[in-house]
Amino acid sequence: MFGNVGRLLSVKTPAKIERTRQVFERSPRTSIRKAAQQVGIKRASVRQIVVADLQLFPYKIQIHQRSVEQRLEFVHTIVEMIDNDQFDVSMLWCSDEAHFHLNGYVNWRIWGTKNPHFAIEKSLYPQRVTVWCALSSRGIVGAIFFEQTVNSARYVEALRNQFIPAIQSEPDFKSMWFMQGGTTPHRTNEVFDLLEDHFNERIVALGYPKIEKYGH
Repeated sequence: MFGNVGRLLSVKTPAKIERTRQVFERSPRTSIRKAAQQVGIKRASVRQIVVADLQLFPYKIQIHQRSVEQRLEFVHTIVEMIDNDQFDVSMLWCSDEAHFHLNGYVNWRIWGTKNPHFAIEKSLYPQRVTVWCALSSRGIVGAIFFEQTVNSARYVEALRNQFIPAIQSEPDFKSMWFMQGGTTPHRTNEVFDLLEDHFNERIVALGYPKIEKYGH
């Protein structure tokens, strides 16, 4: 199959619903049009799946004055803790992740004296891998590779089996802090329970109830 040719189907099957769920779970900012292209069904069908089956709602990002104030409060609190030797930045582990597409044909160049009219076979479901790392002044833990969609269970498994064992032997482990990104799989009770078991309340994360009052 070359490119996305032919009419998109309007058939709504359990497989299409699951595929649509994966698309929006992986990238919540995906448009209905792009999701329809990836799943291979009509936009109307994607819109119906999103609303009726997945019960998703469109949210527009808005910055409120209170949000700004909360973030400033959080910054002032951390700065005060640093000044009072309650927070050592060398003890902070920052983590993040990135997606890498495996079919990098977009950067290909075809050299010749005339247009070769080269055709590329395009997969309906592009292959990609998610790479996660944690960094601090002490070094880097990772890269940890996810070949499947990162969900809460897989994230917890990576933290429990790879990240935490890598730093747990440090003599000052019980003074370390952990900061993570705000994607949905990172903000579950299972994730926060595991982090609390090892970092107590030394956690900086969106959705973490014991730090939310500071607006991070």
